[in-house]
Amino acid sequence: MINQPLQKEKYSSFTTSSCKSNKTFKILWIIALITSIILFVVGSIWDLPIAKALGNLNDNGFISWLSMFWDKLAYTMTVPFIFGIAGIVMETLNKKYGKQQSKGPIIISTIYIVFIVAYVILFAFVTKGMADLDVGLGAGRDYWFGLERVHVIVVMSLEIGIEVVMMICVVLYMRLRFSKREDLLTRNYWIDGIKAVAVFGIVQGSLDPTLKTFWGRPYFVHVDFQNVLEQLPSDWDISSFNDSSNAEYLEWWEINGFNSEYWKAMFSGEYGDTHWDDVAFPSGHMSSASMIGYTFLLLFMNEKRGQTITWWKWLIFSIFVFNVGVMGVMQIISRTHYLTDLMFTTTFLLLLFKPINYLVDHVTYFVLSLIWKKQSTKQEVDYFENKNTTIICIKIDDIYWTVAKIRTSRIDKSNKYKRWSKIIS
Repeated sequence: MINQPLQKEKYSSFTTSSCKSNKTFKILWIIALITSIILFVVGSIWDLPIAKALGNLNDNGFISWLSMFWDKLAYTMTVPFIFGIAGIVMETLNKKYGKQQSKGPIIISTIYIVFIVAYVILFAFVTKGMADLDVGLGAGRDYWFGLERVHVIVVMSLEIGIEVVMMICVVLYMRLRFSKREDLLTRNYWIDGIKAVAVFGIVQGSLDPTLKTFWGRPYFVHVDFQNVLEQLPSDWDISSFNDSSNAEYLEWWEINGFNSEYWKAMFSGEYGDTHWDDVAFPSGHMSSASMIGYTFLLLFMNEKRGQTITWWKWLIFSIFVFNVGVMGVMQIISRTHYLTDLMFTTTFLLLLFKPINYLVDHVTYFVLSLIWKKQSTKQEVDYFENKNTTIICIKIDDIYWTVAKIRTSRIDKSNKYKRWSKIIS
């Protein structure tokens, strides 16, 4: 039986229509999307001049040091992000089953400590490898940044220090605050953790093996290689690069995937001076840098859970946004990416957030419906009509969530309707 239309809340990832910050989030999203699209268009017209202008700021000094710092940070910062999501899952499982296992907190704390120690050891080996690497300029010297070996060690040591501090803060919060929350099991924090990982996985999975491989666009550092060599410190021996030449500059829409010679080089591993293996377009750095801010929104600025968005939360979120912006600028200065590389990824992310949230929610509800059906557990499910469509809603945390939309004329034949009807409370 179809009930009368109920007052259904419209919701985003973080708010419902009645939430105080709903309009603020919508406005910020629209501004970010329009800005990234405009900058993408600007880059499509002036990509090369912008890359040259910012690339010439690479001074083999402080600016180069900053560009190296943010270049490495983009990938290493994903570790605290994954670490925090794993913590949410472990604390949730411990809350649910901890009474049956008295050693749960000890096991979780041990996992935290072992992971951090193992990460520090691994990072130390990676740093040593980078400091000892010789590309023809001397150990640790890199033509991307024009910095000596000691700077590589300092940058990497600083980053591991920052990330270890972040992970220790995550551990303290998880153990002392989060694990003791009364709403830990009812507020579905783990679902938001899945959303964050799903967005990260889908974006990285589509960018790297698909778009990056198919485009094969050379980094600007190799397009501008002769100029890069001339700007290196005067006491560096560049004789090993005497036979090197600049790679061909390609616009973002010039797809190497349509070039048979490109695929021959890809499979043989012999690229010559084409540098097709650079795969600059799009930017994986931007997606990695964005994930922490997105996760923070889901877990700490979520008004659907009754969380108050305080000034300090806005401040932390602003720092994450600032980090993404600086990351983008430094990627151009280091001659790693063009403006279009960065803005394509940013636009892709902004458009992907909501569909991924929707998909994760509905897959989760579908799995839960099967579990509830098998356990004969009744839940509060409601239906209402919207024009020619019947919308099925399930009540979670006092919010009605849409779990299915069915054409009303075919509702009696719908498997979705039959499945959800069996778990009505």
